[in-house]
Amino acid sequence: MKDEFSEIELRRLDLNLLLVFSALMRERSVSRASGRLFIGPSAVSVALTRLRDTLGDPLFVRAGTGMEPTPRSPALWSELELALSSIEIAVRGHRTFDPATAQAIIRFAAPDELEFVLVPRFRERLETEAPSIRLVVLPSDFRTLLGRLDSGDADLALSATPTSGVERRHRIRLLHRDGFSVLYDAQPDSAVRDRAVPAFALRGKLDTDAPRLAVPRGLRDELKHDQSKVMGQRR
Repeated sequence: MKDEFSEIELRRLDLNLLLVFSALMRERSVSRASGRLFIGPSAVSVALTRLRDTLGDPLFVRAGTGMEPTPRSPALWSELELALSSIEIAVRGHRTFDPATAQAIIRFAAPDELEFVLVPRFRERLETEAPSIRLVVLPSDFRTLLGRLDSGDADLALSATPTSGVERRHRIRLLHRDGFSVLYDAQPDSAVRDRAVPAFALRGKLDTDAPRLAVPRGLRDELKHDQSKVMGQRR
């Protein structure tokens, strides 16, 4: 193995083709790879043809509605993935970030309930402080968050619940910690107890069978004086 790379050899290869190869290895689909790269599917197909000619291997073959790698591709990918990650770290690590002039696409994964509250504020802040940064919002939850980060679908993610494994492979930051309180009627009448309760109400979890509602502690002070409105029932 050579200790140094050859500039002459690399000049023969358009290094942008390796980004197309990376996207195809992750997505296994020309259309999804094009969406990942924000280029047209035809541009992905042209790049794949050029890379096939350069490397002398089909690299991917059609399988149903997707693309399956040839035996050469996983071996190539095992080397390229680390190299591309090293290049990205090297370039980003020595570049001063100025939001006012930065041009970038940030893929942000968040559950729907948090997206509804936070994304409008993010977009408003970006328009003011970083007008050339584009925010792409992706749906996510605790089941899909780790996969989105591992695959590179998302650059950052927000979750309301801890996801095992994130801290071992990604940098994390705790933004807020909260808990829940339980509101309940200690002396419900039979008419209320026998009435159907909402799906979010809990029965039989404590030492009484009264209907209960779990709410964030941040709402406790607002709700404790008007429990009947919280339950949607007159006690």
